[in-house]
Amino acid sequence: MTYYFTQIKEYTVKTQFTFVGKRISSLTTSIQDYLIIIDEQDMYYIDYKSDEVLKIPDLYIKGAQFLDERYLYALIQKKDKMDQCGLHIFDLW
Repeated sequence: MTYYFTQIKEYTVKTQFTFVGKRISSLTTSIQDYLIIIDEQDMYYIDYKSDEVLKIPDLYIKGAQFLDERYLYALIQKKDKMDQCGLHIFDLW
């Protein structure tokens, strides 16, 4: 899978993965270092330096925003686990 961010730079991730659903978002505060991709079910943290993809399954994120370069604030809505729904903070470091 290859991502094009500018006309000059190309990033290739060796790990293959499949997105769930039609709503897919991406976020980053440092495009040279990492990219976060959120589909309708899971979140993927793609680290360009180590060429690793960390998959955090079954989150069902409905919205996400960075608080700063380290913390991602997300609204989680799991239909089968209502006690895990709500606002969550993810430490990216």
